[in-house]
Amino acid sequence: MTESLLEVDRLRFGPAGVALSGPVSLRLGRGTVLVVLGPNGVGKTTLFRTILGLLQPVAGSVAWHGTPARDLSPRDLSRFVAYVPQSPGVAFDFTVEQYVLLGRLGLMGALNAPGREDRCAASAAIDRLGLDPVRGRLLSRVSGGERQLAALARGLAQGSSALVLDEPAASLDLGNQVRVLDLLAGLARDGLAIAYSTHDPNHALIAGNEVLLMSQGGEPLHGGVEALIEPGALSRAYGIRVEAALTASGRPVISAGGRGSR
Repeated sequence: MTESLLEVDRLRFGPAGVALSGPVSLRLGRGTVLVVLGPNGVGKTTLFRTILGLLQPVAGSVAWHGTPARDLSPRDLSRFVAYVPQSPGVAFDFTVEQYVLLGRLGLMGALNAPGREDRCAASAAIDRLGLDPVRGRLLSRVSGGERQLAALARGLAQGSSALVLDEPAASLDLGNQVRVLDLLAGLARDGLAIAYSTHDPNHALIAGNEVLLMSQGGEPLHGGVEALIEPGALSRAYGIRVEAALTASGRPVISAGGRGSR
């Protein structure tokens, strides 16, 4: 059995102690890519903030490597999981390389200068994301897509066993979307555990083997990609008619068919 890095048991979550959905139970192991889907407002980001220990659960429990999240210090948690937000804020205008090096802070300490191992980890992440041409450029001088790729590189440089990403492909063009999704699938093959949210069910078909499908007022559904990335489940979750088709190469794709019969 694959080692469970994250265990979520009957978790209810929401701001100010008010649950946004029914209970969520799941395990995230090495090599797993969990895709979190659902309409705006169902609590995808709130779920992530809860499993990362940034918000207290309304009910249920979250554990990383068998230790309750509430008992982990931020430094301890950083060894287990790296978080990549959708729109990472930057207080100073770092270069891309300096920004990626910030992913090592939890390991080297805020008052220590980065060592050789830290610089090698940051350089490897920059290379893997294809950011070498802009590594010395200020973040204010790169595109929004490149800033998002830099945020992903920062998370990768952290060296954690799991990555949690809030809509990592949202600001990227089509080519970079596929590139990032392929990267996430590759990281899972290398043994990382991946959880990411998206608004596009097709992303789960490209890089995903498990799905958490959330809906307004409904029970979250957890299962395999083939079971949940299908018209019936998606139509109920999004409140529109969803259709499935095959491309000329035989690859399945999902599209919205508009309101009406489902």
